[in-house]
Amino acid sequence: PFIIRKMIERGIVKTVKSAKKIVDRKDPLVWDILENVLKGHPVLLNRAPTLHRLGIQSFQPRLIEGKAIQLHPLVCTAFNADFDGDQMAVHLPLGHAAILEAQVLMLAAHNILNPANGTPITVPSQDMVLGLYYITKGRRTDAGRVVKGQDSSFYSPEEVIIAYNEKKIDLHAFIKVKVNVKQEDGTIVNKLTETTVGRVLFNQMVPEEVGYINELLTKKSLRDIIGEVVKMTGMARSARFLDDIKELGFRMAFQGGLSFNLQDVNIPVEKHTLLEQAAGEVEEVRNNYNMGFITNNERYNQIIDIWTRINNRLTTFVMNQLSSDNQGFNSVYMMLDSGARGSKEQIRQLAGMRGLMAKPQ
Repeated sequence: PFIIRKMIERGIVKTVKSAKKIVDRKDPLVWDILENVLKGHPVLLNRAPTLHRLGIQSFQPRLIEGKAIQLHPLVCTAFNADFDGDQMAVHLPLGHAAILEAQVLMLAAHNILNPANGTPITVPSQDMVLGLYYITKGRRTDAGRVVKGQDSSFYSPEEVIIAYNEKKIDLHAFIKVKVNVKQEDGTIVNKLTETTVGRVLFNQMVPEEVGYINELLTKKSLRDIIGEVVKMTGMARSARFLDDIKELGFRMAFQGGLSFNLQDVNIPVEKHTLLEQAAGEVEEVRNNYNMGFITNNERYNQIIDIWTRINNRLTTFVMNQLSSDNQGFNSVYMMLDSGARGSKEQIRQLAGMRGLMAKPQ
């Protein structure tokens, strides 16, 4: 109806019927008018099941080719959506009051915080976290590789970026640079700080009021930083910051070429010895049972205890070996440590042993 009205207004057609024909034909003219009509019309997106307020949010739509709805990655957490074929409902508010409400109250950019607890809900996940973790991680020169520009000093972040673009320093090099650091009392002081090149790049996105963030970014620390940015600068600036770190995270995960390799799953050297030790202990318990020294329940509990203990020790070895591999630049370890994906349990089952499994009931 909006398109038909505009066509009659512009004098392209005289009657509603002829306008409908042009719309059905999908004339290029229609897209032009549609783009115009969309300007003042936010749409509501809803994903079932709507479990909380953020299950319905409004967006300013953009016309794209293709039949799939393309959704901003940061609102996926709120909708509990993923890109494996989820279906969403689109509503168009028509009345002036409805449009105003959608623009002011329901816009995704205004719903950065989770109404349940006030923590940010638009937190980068998976690839974005991995990319940001990767660039803020530092490494020093060792036998494996030389880090270009290590321990250089720079006058300003701009100098660092020029040097990095000219390939004079490595992304992970530890350097000293003069930056605006926020003190305990909230004042901002310009001082020489030891940091890494990647952290300087990340801080280009951070609002000045927050100061210089000089830490390895994980999902947890990102949530705290976003909370701080929202508190210090308000919603509009926070939305811009979130978009910037989303872009940076994706780009760096792509440039870092972080993937999951068989070589990355390091099996600890102690594994064989531990398993033999456990098998010996279990055999001893079985013999005690066969000779009638212990009851069936005791046998069961002792065997479970042995395997649980061995499993825990093996997990420690696996994690130590992973974290020391390549100065912590092991892809699998980075995925775990950044909070992007995976858990200690999963890595234990990959590199250590599967361990005790519950019988399916």
